[in-house]
Amino acid sequence: GGDAARRLVLEPLDDTAMRALLAQVAIGLPASLGAGVIARSQGIPLFAEELALLVAGSGDAAITAIPASLSDLLMARLGALGDALPLAQTAAVLGTKCRVDLLTRVAGATAAAVAAAIALMVAAGLVDHRDGASGASIAFRHALLRDAAYEALLRRDRRAIHARAALALAAGNGAASDLVAHHWTEAGEVDKAIHAWLEAGRRKAAVSAYVEAESALMRALALLTGEPESSARDAIELQIQSVLIGVVQVVHGYTAPPPLAAIDRARTLAEKGGDIARQIAITGDRWGAASATGDYAEAERLSGEVLRLARARGAPEGLGLAHMILMTTRYRTGDCVGAEDAFVRGRDYFDHPHFRRVPGSVPQHFGNAAIVAWLLGDDAALAGRLAIVATQLDTGQLPFVEAYSAFMLGYASALAGDGAAAHSLAARALALSEKHGFPQFRIGALTVLGCGATLGGDPARGAALLREGLDGMAVAGMKSAQPVYLTWLAAARAAAGDLAAARAAVAAALDANPLERFYRPETLRVSAAIAVAAGDPAAARVDLEAAISLAQAIGSRAGHAAALSDLAMLDA
Repeated sequence: GGDAARRLVLEPLDDTAMRALLAQVAIGLPASLGAGVIARSQGIPLFAEELALLVAGSGDAAITAIPASLSDLLMARLGALGDALPLAQTAAVLGTKCRVDLLTRVAGATAAAVAAAIALMVAAGLVDHRDGASGASIAFRHALLRDAAYEALLRRDRRAIHARAALALAAGNGAASDLVAHHWTEAGEVDKAIHAWLEAGRRKAAVSAYVEAESALMRALALLTGEPESSARDAIELQIQSVLIGVVQVVHGYTAPPPLAAIDRARTLAEKGGDIARQIAITGDRWGAASATGDYAEAERLSGEVLRLARARGAPEGLGLAHMILMTTRYRTGDCVGAEDAFVRGRDYFDHPHFRRVPGSVPQHFGNAAIVAWLLGDDAALAGRLAIVATQLDTGQLPFVEAYSAFMLGYASALAGDGAAAHSLAARALALSEKHGFPQFRIGALTVLGCGATLGGDPARGAALLREGLDGMAVAGMKSAQPVYLTWLAAARAAAGDLAAARAAVAAALDANPLERFYRPETLRVSAAIAVAAGDPAAARVDLEAAISLAQAIGSRAGHAAALSDLAMLDA
């Protein structure tokens, strides 16, 4: 869901509606008292309900004795609790609803005293008492009753209760870490609140609640803004920014301003503090952003920087990341043999538990390694690496990991020409991405789905899906694999018989990013096929000869074999 909301202006109830309301909430209220309640409440249902409950047993004189405002009325209702009022106010600090066992701990009262106070609150019609599977709870009948009790507390008392609530919740199983953070914030304990919001962000991210995680981490940063400069302040901000990077990459996409800003700030802090481990991770994030925007010159520079830092530290997770980055950069820029070498050198690190515990590491690393195997024409390695990615499709995985895995499997299937697999896997990735809010995978899934539709015999639908995906890439500033997707669009247009649109798409593919060369032999093959369809075999020959030459240069045995086969057919 989004942040949009509708504002509704409700008119006061008329006298007839008010009498019907009073008949339900104040059974047996004399007509004379009812008339007075209706006159005083001025059509406000809550005012009428609370006023009726207050005067029901007090006689007509009570109507002229009570204050006229709703807030004062609510305080009069709370004041009638006597000794039970402090417990009602403690409950108000815990929220509109709270568990009785938690209320007892925070209040520091005996179970008997709490039970007696709750009985008074229920009898006064202020709260409802419920027994549930997780224990007994109470809930204020109206949020305004809770607010009135909360606002009546002195600031120092309110803060003290918030602090006791934070301690009580933290002593539990930690599942409500955002509530702990909230209570430390309201208690004015800034340092504890910052750490609690960071922990809440980590916990939310661990269960793929990325929007909530971003909110928690931004709360931590907002509190940190007012803290004086110090090495300790920098250290905690670096932790927050490091978690935030991964979260906002998922929520907004790798190329959006929030992750780029978080990366820049984290890099400054990591370099300032000499934290090599975080420098490795952050440089990896910078590589991801450069790669996503198609800036392969910068991606290549950063791949060397990550490898240098990782070797200096020597930890398996950093070395695994460095070899994945090196492998992926090499194959995309046209060094298939070098990419495979990077995979082989990093293979032990890819299997290390510390490396695999990072969400998404398996589909990212083995998915890209599968593409390398496809380029090299190694069907056995391709199948083996895809099988490893397929282990992450379990429904027990995090939605982010499942979506990432489905996309990588679908993308590799599309590259290999398996339209049915590409379509089903992309549909799964798309559904997960739309449900959980993964913009980057949504865009990629649309393009893979389009390729699958074309391979399955529906090029019109394929072209529409590919166009939607490419438009999404343009909005997001993504250029990685753009030549691939434009080539698929050209194939879809040609299959639909629109040769002019096909030529335009293939020209765009060849012009999109000359540094991304791994798929260029295939683009040239599609260009040749379009030329043949247009009755220009000479142009087709030029394209195929260029494809053969380029495939040899980059070490793509798959591209070389396919172009040779097409040339033989042209000469037949």
